[in-house]
Amino acid sequence: EEDFRPIIPQAGRSVLVFGVGHSGTTIVTKMIESLGFCAHNADDEYRENKFVRDLNQECLDEECLNVPMARRELAYMEQASDGPWVLKDPRFIHTLEHWQDVFSVYQPLMVFVTRDLADVAESFKRRDEGGSGDTVITRGLTLDDAYRQAAPQYDRWPWAKVKVDLSQIGEAVSLFDQLRP
Repeated sequence: EEDFRPIIPQAGRSVLVFGVGHSGTTIVTKMIESLGFCAHNADDEYRENKFVRDLNQECLDEECLNVPMARRELAYMEQASDGPWVLKDPRFIHTLEHWQDVFSVYQPLMVFVTRDLADVAESFKRRDEGGSGDTVITRGLTLDDAYRQAAPQYDRWPWAKVKVDLSQIGEAVSLFDQLRP
């Protein structure tokens, strides 16, 4: 197997946006992307790298990650952008442990985006997702269980990390006067 090492180790550290679906990860990913980070091969709606999403879905189905393909995609993202990348996929709450060796070369900053679970449930319902009952189900888990699965992974993340609630982002943006020269 070829050795896929970062071209510019630790320069402009890349970012993994982490969270359960409908928690605001798309907004955060778009914000980071607007700062110049590459979201290579990301779809327009959710800003999920299509190839990584497919790798994560395969990992969910087969309970193992295609590590050579994952390494190849991250190396390609770095080469295509000539710098840091941003990556997000809500499936990471199920597959992150399989990515540890792949990420160890890059040591991306994890941004764990949280949101009030009632607001998350409302977002699922607005889009007619998550089932027909009162309890929202996402990839076989209730929202509470999905969050309980994600939180310890954030705690175990071995590199730089930050947890931010979506409401904090809205509050921060409102502090800036858009008319200011």
